[in-house]
Amino acid sequence: MSDDIQLGSWRFSPSTGSLSREDETVRLEVRAASLLDVLCAQAGKPVSLAEIIDRVWDGRSVSPNSVAVVIADIRKALGDDARRPQYIETLPKRGYRVIAPVSQTGAPAGKTTLTASGALSRRKTLLLGGLVAAAVISLILILPGNSGRKGMTVPLQPVSVLPTENATEDEGHDALATALTEVVLYEVSRRKGLMLVGSGEAGIELSSRLILWNGQESLSLDAVSPEGESLWKGIAPGPAERLPRQVAREIRKLDVALAQQAEAP
Repeated sequence: MSDDIQLGSWRFSPSTGSLSREDETVRLEVRAASLLDVLCAQAGKPVSLAEIIDRVWDGRSVSPNSVAVVIADIRKALGDDARRPQYIETLPKRGYRVIAPVSQTGAPAGKTTLTASGALSRRKTLLLGGLVAAAVISLILILPGNSGRKGMTVPLQPVSVLPTENATEDEGHDALATALTEVVLYEVSRRKGLMLVGSGEAGIELSSRLILWNGQESLSLDAVSPEGESLWKGIAPGPAERLPRQVAREIRKLDVALAQQAEAP
C-alpha cells in the first residue's frame, strides 16, 4: 500500500513510517514500517511468517524471533496489548493478522513534529529493545525446533503468557520488556507440548520479570498452576543481545518439565 492508511484511530504513512493521531506522532523504524504495511495490505487475513520474512527481510534466513521483536515495536507504538489485541493478533504457529479497521485515506499525513526532548526520550526507551531486535535479526540459522519430546504422547499443556514485568526500576528498560513479552509468546506458541491460550482461560500461567542479574539484563520465568502451585522456574541470563536465544532454551526446558510432570504417577 502506498497511500496513507487509517488504522483504527491511527493514521499510518508507509512512505515516512509515521503513525499519527490528534497531537501524537511516532515514527517507526524502517523494518517495522514495512512489516506494518504488509499486514495492513491484507487486513483481516492471516499473514504467515514465511510471507513476512520474504517481504520484509527479502527472503533471508532469519529467526522467526526477528518478526516477533519487530511486532513488539509496532505494538508499543500503537499502544496495543498482545494478550488483548486491538490492532495486531498473534496466530500461534501461523503468523499475524491486523484486526483493526483499515482504510486508505489517499492523502499524505501532516508533517511530523517532535521536540528534541521527546525524540531523545523515545530513543532512550527503545535502545535496549533495539539490542534484542539487532541480536535476533542477525541470527543466520533458524533456532532449533521442537526437540526433546520424541515419543512423548502427553496432552498439550495450556499456557497463558503474562506481559514481562520491568523489575529493573529503570524506565529505559521498558522497550526491552515489551520485546521480551513477544519472544516468550512466540516460543510458547512453537512448542509442540504447549498450547498458547488467552489471559483468563484455564491453564498454566507463565510470568516473566526483567531483572539485573550479575549486572546484566536477564529474564526470570515462573510457571504457576491454576491452583497457584509453582510448577517450574527458570532464568535466561544476559547480556541483552543473547536473551532471545536464552529464552528459547528456557521455554524448551519448561516444555520438557511439564511433560515429565504430566507423565509422573
